[in-house]
Amino acid sequence: MSLLLDLRLREQTHNDKSLDDVMKKLYERFPLSAGGYRLADVRRVSETAGGSDLRAFFASYVDGRENLPLEEAFRWVGLELFQKANEDSSDATIKNRARLGLRAHEENGRTYVREVLADGPAYLAGVEAGDEIVALDARRIDSESLPERLKAYEPDETVQLSVMRRDLLRVIEVTLAAQSDAKWALRRTDTPSKQQKQNYEAWLGHAWPAKE
Repeated sequence: MSLLLDLRLREQTHNDKSLDDVMKKLYERFPLSAGGYRLADVRRVSETAGGSDLRAFFASYVDGRENLPLEEAFRWVGLELFQKANEDSSDATIKNRARLGLRAHEENGRTYVREVLADGPAYLAGVEAGDEIVALDARRIDSESLPERLKAYEPDETVQLSVMRRDLLRVIEVTLAAQSDAKWALRRTDTPSKQQKQNYEAWLGHAWPAKE
């Protein structure tokens, strides 16, 4: 969000103002001796710096759950997002792997669901944080063996997750989802415009690299 707000302010002010100006003003108005500031204060100071109404920006991306416009923001400074194969993999091909959609942890020799990712397979199937994980397809697992076991499955396969909840054994059917093993990365566009170069240079403080 800091990145997006910074680039939005730079775009609105033609690179005259940035998030640095907002933070300096907040520090002046709300020194350590006078307590903290609220989100509404951040918005007001940002609007003063940017000279534009940012209510829609905060409503969509801070208070709301709309997808962050990262591609658009990076495009403004001549950069583009792309996916590349995981460097830890010996295969350069981007693949989809099965995803359960939860995080587990060990406690007193038992394996518990620490958190269930919103709208993920486990969440949709009814798995809850605090469930004790007993087995996957009738085979005992723990937090360390779970990722390795999932490698044997394909996305869209249905597995049976056995959990203990309030001293009752429950067997929950979970349809695994797909998750790319790729990593997101940034690169400079091959054909930047003059404005994109200027934005890039003002943002990072150094010149756009010359072609080799």
